[in-house]
Amino acid sequence: MNSTRRSRILIVDDEPAIRTLIAEILAHNAFEMQEAGSVSEAIRMLEDFKPSLLITDYSLPDANGSELIERAKAAFPDIKCLLLTGWRDITDHISTASLADVVMSKPFSIEALEMETRRLFSSDSTLSVT
Repeated sequence: MNSTRRSRILIVDDEPAIRTLIAEILAHNAFEMQEAGSVSEAIRMLEDFKPSLLITDYSLPDANGSELIERAKAAFPDIKCLLLTGWRDITDHISTASLADVVMSKPFSIEALEMETRRLFSSDSTLSVT
């Protein structure tokens, strides 16, 4: 088995431009990334892809990102989760109610996304940034 497997990130957002932006921001770190546009699509991908990090929007067409995080953590207790939301007025409530490791408001800065991703990977010895 190859112990140098790249860290995997699953990016979930119903806006393709946001998914592409996040993938481009994190591409220089040589992560292996996959994208999904809905909770149901992401759930189908979780088992085969086995991501180390889940980055998801809160508002998705078939459920919300908190529900996806709950399901992901039930299947993979060690997965790190970053929740994005455009609902600034409920960000504190989402932070308290969610199992997300980090909650960020949209629009987010490139620097903030990179910093939080690095922090999540550095806080877990099973994750790595290359």
